[in-house]
Amino acid sequence: MSGIIGSKFNIRGSGLVGSLGTDGQHMLSAGAGKTNVFETVAAAAGGAWTLIESQTISDDATIDFTTLSADYFDIMIIGSNVVASNDDIELWFRQSHGSGFLTSSTYQWGSQGVNVDGAEKRHNSAGDVKITLCKGPNAGNASGENIEFQLLISNVHATTNQKMIYWQTSYAGIVSTDCSGLRGVGRNTTITAVDGLRIMAGSGNLDTGNITAYGRKLT
Repeated sequence: MSGIIGSKFNIRGSGLVGSLGTDGQHMLSAGAGKTNVFETVAAAAGGAWTLIESQTISDDATIDFTTLSADYFDIMIIGSNVVASNDDIELWFRQSHGSGFLTSSTYQWGSQGVNVDGAEKRHNSAGDVKITLCKGPNAGNASGENIEFQLLISNVHATTNQKMIYWQTSYAGIVSTDCSGLRGVGRNTTITAVDGLRIMAGSGNLDTGNITAYGRKLT
């Protein structure tokens, strides 16, 4: 019969009896006519996204990520089912460079998108106090309305280059027939290392939803 006999693994009809593995190992074939073996699977190599932190929104003025390990080259922030306490709001992004979150006019950004009615939109600023992730029409907070977004900031720990940012946002606008999408690029002209990332509403608080940060290693 097949199964575990004492501390051995018996394969019925094969005449082969293998040793049992340990916690976390996988059983692998060693080839035809050979005893199966257990091996520890190697850890994933660089390039995979790793969870840093996930925050559940609960009437928060800001959602901040301030534990950015030097192991990570790029950071991705994903917002799911984000609802603001106020109707008709913009969603903002800011970053910290060691002396607090920057509110100076050093953010530069541009975005474009389309509403479901086909209306195209473009927004930009060459000197802003934040990067705007959704705008014109602004996001609504009626029943069922929410914001979804992904934001990527690259090479966060570099001290010689500006940190380039790319994002995409989909959201329900303040008019019941509005459903909008935006893609944008931006930067802050500061070149020192980033040590904090912030998501916030342009007015009022963020009421419900989830925002999660992931990091990507090179090796």
